[in-house]
Amino acid sequence: MKIRISLTRAKILMFGSLALLVLVLPLTVFLVRQQQSLTGQAAPAPTLSFVPVSVPDANVGDDVELAVELRPGRNKTIKEVKFVVEYDPEKLDPSGGFENQSGLEELPQTQEFVEGRIKVALGTDDAPKFIKERKTLGSLTFTALSDTGGDKTTVRFVRGESQIVGVKNNFRPEVVNADVVIGEGEAICDVGEKGECSWEATPNADKYVVKVTETESGDVVAEENDWTETKIEFDADPGKTYKCEVFAKN
Repeated sequence: MKIRISLTRAKILMFGSLALLVLVLPLTVFLVRQQQSLTGQAAPAPTLSFVPVSVPDANVGDDVELAVELRPGRNKTIKEVKFVVEYDPEKLDPSGGFENQSGLEELPQTQEFVEGRIKVALGTDDAPKFIKERKTLGSLTFTALSDTGGDKTTVRFVRGESQIVGVKNNFRPEVVNADVVIGEGEAICDVGEKGECSWEATPNADKYVVKVTETESGDVVAEENDWTETKIEFDADPGKTYKCEVFAKN
């Protein structure tokens, strides 16, 4: 009797072990698959960042350059990048434009500038130019227009309107914005579409020869040989500088 009981217990233990093995095996496979699935989901998304993310020491009149950096994420190949940037037009002027350093081509309307917003679109169908690793796409240059009073003004990517196009999928990127603190200085007036050059009247002069040129390009934007007033208006772009030359005539 004792022998039979011992055999019965042995059988129970054997069948119990087999049952446990049958249950554990599928559970292990399921957990491994779940882990693989979670690992796939955790793969980082593409990220658009401004570099640097903080500019604490700009002064009125200074140029603030922000590089636009793309991190494509793991195992991602990027062929097109579109992003929209918002900024405070009372604090910053973007007339420095966007300098493309990506190796991608500028798509139609790549630099669409309206007050407070910048739209940039870059892309290529040339496989060797696809982006597979961290890369600087280019830089935006702003001119500081007025003091922020120790506070900050933020240049930010518009998340819902920024898009990364991969070879296989499209992505809505993570974004890292930039904060700019502008220090003391005389505010730069927003001249809109007009600039003005004025001077003191010269004794005995009845006319003036006036020439206004854009400083960087040297383009002549206004020129008069028999000007009778002591000021002249001309077409101007905000953020650009101009040189005014005046000669008295009698």
